[in-house]
Amino acid sequence: MLGHIGNPSPTQKAIFFFLHGGSIKAVAKVPLTMEAKAAILNEAAILNVIKEKQIVPEVLSTDVVCGTAAQSWIAGKPVSRKFQQPHLDFLLRLACNECSVRLSAFQNLLASEMENFDRPESERKFVKQAFDLLGLDEEWMAFTEHRDFAPWNVRRFADGRITLIDWEWAVEKSLPWQDVCRYFYIQDYLFREGKNVWEVLISHPLLRAYARKCNLTRNSMRSLTSYYLLRTLFEDYRHGEYARYNYTLRQIRLLFE
Repeated sequence: MLGHIGNPSPTQKAIFFFLHGGSIKAVAKVPLTMEAKAAILNEAAILNVIKEKQIVPEVLSTDVVCGTAAQSWIAGKPVSRKFQQPHLDFLLRLACNECSVRLSAFQNLLASEMENFDRPESERKFVKQAFDLLGLDEEWMAFTEHRDFAPWNVRRFADGRITLIDWEWAVEKSLPWQDVCRYFYIQDYLFREGKNVWEVLISHPLLRAYARKCNLTRNSMRSLTSYYLLRTLFEDYRHGEYARYNYTLRQIRLLFE
C-alpha cells in the first residue's frame, strides 16, 4: 500500500493506493477536514448514479460517519489537451434525459453574490450585463456536471474511449455546457494562452455538434457561458484569487465585444 497527504486546502485528504502484482487495484480517500468529508461522499454518490451510463471507477465501500470511501482504480492512459470526439461523446452521455433545467432558476444562486459584489463601477458594469443574461427561461436537458473537466482528469482506454476521475465536486442535475466551459477556460488560464475563449467555443466544430444535440442557440450558449464565468468570478473574489479574478473578468468583457 502507498499513500500521500494532499496539499493544505479546505478539502485536504489522505489518499491510499492498494497494490497487487505491482499494479494499483484500488484507491481509498480519508478526509482531513469536514469539507473533504462532504466531497468524498459526494463523489461516491455521483459514481453510483452514473455507472450505468459511463465507465467510471466502481465504488467499493463508503463510511458515511467517517467520510471515507474506496473505489476501483482506472488504468487508462493520460490524454493530450485537445478536445476530441471521445470528449464530446462522454459529455453527451452525462445527459439526464428524465429531467430538465432552466437557467433562470440558477440565477437565484448567484443573486446574493451579485448583491455583495463590492467592486468599482467599471467592473460591475460588465458583471451586471453578464448577470442579466441569466434570466433566460428556456428549458434544456439537465446534465451531470463534473466541475473539473480538464485533461489531467481524463483517462483514455485502449479502444479510444475516455473516462474521468476525481468526481468530488460533481453536481448530479446541473446545466448543460458547464463542463465545456471548464475544459477550455481553465486551460487558457493555466497555460497563459490569452485567447478569446468565447470565440473558440462558438467556432469549434465539435462544440457546434454539442450545441445541436442539446438544442442550444448562440444566445443560450452565451448565457450559459456567462453563468460559468460569473460562478468562477465570484469564487475567485471570495477566495482572494485576484490573478484568476482579473482573467475571468476579462473573459466576461469579451462576451460583449
